[in-house]
Amino acid sequence: MPSLPDFTDRDWQASRTDAELAHSILGGKGQLMLPMRDKLSREDAERVVGYVRAFGGGEQVVPTEAAVPVVLPAA
Repeated sequence: MPSLPDFTDRDWQASRTDAELAHSILGGKGQLMLPMRDKLSREDAERVVGYVRAFGGGEQVVPTEAAVPVVLPAA
């Protein structure tokens, strides 16, 4: 699996325009990033671009959820 981009990396952020990001979101990229054009409008894609841009420089953090333990029924 190829490495995923680091959205906090200022160089990565600067290397792509908003239009390029929206194009990738709507059109997909390779086999791992499927096209979203049938699920998102152009405006929705622009909102996703804004969300990705908010990570630039490490300004935005998404907290991870605590793992929920799996409890198996007694045999």
